[in-house]
Amino acid sequence: MLLFLQTGFSQNYKFGKVSKEELAEKVYPLDSSAHAAVLYKNRETSFNYVQGEGFVLKTVVHERIKIYDKEGYDWATKMIAYYSPDSGDSESVKIKDASTYHLVAGKVKSFDLGKKDVFKEAKNKYWSQKKFTMPNLVEGCVVEWKYILTSPYRSIDNVVLQYDIPIRRLEVSIEIPEYYKFAVKHIGYLNMVQDSLGKFISL
Repeated sequence: MLLFLQTGFSQNYKFGKVSKEELAEKVYPLDSSAHAAVLYKNRETSFNYVQGEGFVLKTVVHERIKIYDKEGYDWATKMIAYYSPDSGDSESVKIKDASTYHLVAGKVKSFDLGKKDVFKEAKNKYWSQKKFTMPNLVEGCVVEWKYILTSPYRSIDNVVLQYDIPIRRLEVSIEIPEYYKFAVKHIGYLNMVQDSLGKFISL
């Protein structure tokens, strides 16, 4: 299953390729009242066969968020919940990359998140979370992170298409082995249709 949602201009969304135009942008073009905006989010979910373990669910998430003013700083904090019971198999979260970007004297400067700035918190006897706040926040900066959630279970997390802030580009890919069958359930008013190739397109 593939999902694609986009507004605005074309851009290079490879990790670390934040443009001067993104950093120089003062307001979100379609909503000047927005304090922050998701410039790009990519989620890839797949089942990978591991010898001796069977299928393991792997989800890779890459997000890039523009912070327009101080009221948008909350969007520079990320909390990733995962199933971690007192006994039994647990999910795991690995932060691959995370950086804050400034425009300094016409050049893009990056500040990396340190490993010591990522915290594990137990929410209850079943759930934990990885939490971090991006460093060197200033008005106009861009924050970006990429993480991997690995699960021994077959439950696929909800695909969230709408936030409290605008989303410029959203890509979702979910690959399901032929042995499994999942039902797609739409919640909310955003209309989605499926084309002949199995792609879900936002209308």
